[in-house]
Order: sequence, then C-alpha cells, then structure tokens
Amino acid sequence: APDVELSSNCLTASKAGGGHASTVRGTILYTGLGARSAEFHVILDAMGPDGVWVGVSPPDADISRTVGDDGCGWALHSDGDKRVGGREEEYASPFKNGDVLTVMLDADAGTVAFARNGRHLGIAFSGLRFPLVAAVTLASEESKVTIQNRPTVLNTGEYSGELRWDESRAGRDLHIISGLTVTKMSNDGGDYATVLGSLQLSSGQHVWNVYINHVEDSNLFIGVSVGGHDLNADPQEMRHRTYYLSNGTIRVAGKLVTRCAEPYAEGDLVTIQLDMEQRRIEFLKNGSSQGVGDGLPDEVWPYVSLDNVMDSVALHSSSMFIDLARSLRWHATKSARAAHLTSDGAFAALRPAATSTASGSAAAAAARTSWSGGSASESAQSA
Repeated sequence: APDVELSSNCLTASKAGGGHASTVRGTILYTGLGARSAEFHVILDAMGPDGVWVGVSPPDADISRTVGDDGCGWALHSDGDKRVGGREEEYASPFKNGDVLTVMLDADAGTVAFARNGRHLGIAFSGLRFPLVAAVTLASEESKVTIQNRPTVLNTGEYSGELRWDESRAGRDLHIISGLTVTKMSNDGGDYATVLGSLQLSSGQHVWNVYINHVEDSNLFIGVSVGGHDLNADPQEMRHRTYYLSNGTIRVAGKLVTRCAEPYAEGDLVTIQLDMEQRRIEFLKNGSSQGVGDGLPDEVWPYVSLDNVMDSVALHSSSMFIDLARSLRWHATKSARAAHLTSDGAFAALRPAATSTASGSAAAAAARTSWSGGSASESAQSA
C-alpha cells in the first residue's frame, strides 16, 4: 500500500498515514510444490489501537483490502481472532507488542497454523489454495511489524535471570524483544551494533548464558565492557576490550588469551562466568571451558556486538540447553549404510572401509527422542 514505509532491508513495514487499513505482502511465493511445508515469523513491533492482521493471501489479492477479507486469504488479528471470507472467530488470547507470531503452512494437509513466541496455538484454517504469499494488514498509524524467515529464539518464562539487554543502550540497528533476544535488522548505523546489559557489575560472582540463534560469519562478540563506548563502532576499539569472538579469539582486558578456542555457531550456548572479587572471567562453549583471564576493570557491563544482518542471540537458561542436548539422538532409520550408530543413538561413526565414493563420508540425521542415560556433555559432543 502507498502509505506503508519499508526499512532499507525491506524486513520492517511501518504505516505512515492514518485512515484505512494498509496491506503489505511478502516476496516469497509458496507454491505448495517441492517443499511441502513452510513458515515465517512476524515480530509485532507496534500494533496501535486497531491492531494488525497477519497471515497469507493469494499473490494477486487487492492490497487495498484487509487480509482475511473475501478472496484475500487467511489471517489472525492481534486481538486473537482468526479471519477468513470477512468473518472472524475466536482463536487465541490477544497479542502484545514484542510478541513473535509464527505462520506455519502445510501444503499436504492444506492447513495454516500459528504460534506465539514459539508456543503452538493449533491449526487455524484448512482448505488452503496455493500459491500464497505472506501478508500483513496494518490498521493504525505508526503500527509496525518485522518479518523474518529464520526463527527468533525466545525465552517464554523459562529464563528467570535478572540480566536483560538494555534497549536504551543499544546500537540503532538492533531489535530487542522483552530484553532477552537481540537481532541485527540492518546496517544503517554501521558494520557493528552493540547492546549493553542492564546490570553494572562491580562485585560478587555472576553467570549468564547466551544462546546463538544465528551468526553469519566470525564477527559476533560476547563479553563485558566498560561504559562510554560508541555502540555503533567496532567493539575491538573498546577500552579494556574483553570478549569471546565467534572465530575462537578470546581477549581479556585487552590482552590476548587465545586464538584457538572453539568457534561458536548457530545452536551453541556461550556461558560467561565472572568473578569481580578476583577481576576474573571465564568463557565456556556448551559447558566446556574455552579461556580464562584476569585484570578486569572495577566495573563492567555484559554486552554482545553483532556484525551481520539477521545475526541474533538470546539470554538463555542453561538447563534448557542441557535438556535439549540430552534429548538429541542420531536416527537409525535416517542414516547412511556406511554409518554405524550405537544402540541408544548417542554416537555415530563411519564403518571401517565404508566411506562414500562421492564424499568419503557418511551422513546421519539427528532426531529428538527421550533421554535414558549418558551425560549431557557426551550427548552434546555426539550431536
């Protein structure tokens, strides 16, 4: 619609004018062929008094009409009602600003289902007709949404720590949800964008966990910082720079600890153990120590710095990660003949003299099943 403004990366849509509702469509065409299921995620940045509709519509639907009108697809309103053919029915409780709405399409079943902050709400509609595109209708001036094709990791009540990411001390390109999840949405402010934690730490012992939702390359920084740093500048220019870089480099108080720590990537959990009595910090990846250093300044703030668009991290409960690691197993019916799996699925190895002529390796697909023994660290390593 003409009164919808898009961000430079076309991921965020804002309604610039009042009056009638305005619809914006996604660029990916869901044909129902090939991939039989698909999903996308919409962050409800600001809904306004009249709310927003999120759903799917035919690619040629009239953008001057509301998603869910007759001939204009299927939608869920932010008040929790679902809408098709211009008629609304109760479906879920109302949403709030900052919620992430996931839209899940199943071409085989012809259904669409929704989830809020990772919690499945059930099938909303059946009888879908493809092709379809993502569609959002903004009803109020200054209402705003952001679309993502990658899931945003959210902590929906499991995280109970005091630490949060501080929106008032964040680089301009960062999007923060509930003080827990931070995602870089553009490069408008520069190559890097940093956010500080909400706690100034000057005494005691502290531990927090950062889950890596997505990292594009080797330039994601996790550590502690003193105040006064330009939040849109290179974090390597920080005074007393202290970080665990995603390429495996660790520095503490400006001094190099190692360049040979394990790199971290999507799905890893980085733990920071800080002892301000000893001015000492230790970094761990998935429970294994990667480097220790001391000489920290008297006061520090936790921070992360993101380089690439869609890089994303979340404050996380370590127990949530351990539960996942314990439940991950290799799937015997979805592995190559050359792969040998232990009976409990915890370990996979290449059978002797059975390498693939194409790649010299064997593949096994992981599946989550119940855990019935072994340690969490063993499970994490086998995965």
